[in-house]
Amino acid sequence: MSGDRVRRGLQHRLLDLVPRRTLHTWRNKLLASDAVLFGAGTLRAYGTTLTVSHPQLLQQRTHAGKPSQPVYILITHSGNLNPEIRFFQQQVLRWLLTTTAGALFWKERQEFELILACGAPTAKVDIHTALRHLTTLGIKRLAVLGGGTCVASMLELHLISNPVASE
Repeated sequence: MSGDRVRRGLQHRLLDLVPRRTLHTWRNKLLASDAVLFGAGTLRAYGTTLTVSHPQLLQQRTHAGKPSQPVYILITHSGNLNPEIRFFQQQVLRWLLTTTAGALFWKERQEFELILACGAPTAKVDIHTALRHLTTLGIKRLAVLGGGTCVASMLELHLISNPVASE
């Protein structure tokens, strides 16, 4: 999912743009996931991320031996993000997946619990290396929520199974 509709001037919240059936499927993916990967463009467009919020769903994650929320992994080549957006006030565990140059601004800050620099300073994030490293950190199920660039890269590399698209 990309933030194109929002960037064109629509002032809708993320959940208003997603069909109910798709939203239900996303929530099920969140329940089963160890982590959620999404792109910086999507974060810039919406300012927040989709979390598990219903008490029954939170309890299901806990009973499955998972933390109440998956880890939210933001992928950005540049690291160029506004630290004042609402995402940084959400009560979730945040990791940053970026290049060595993208990590520079964030390395002395507290917004991300973990910063993974997987790529040369001026290149893109090396997704294969990043995913291998995530498995060493206990991430077995990864939900990719978007945006368009992130999803396209993952699809191009044949790294997505069971895709769920929004309209």
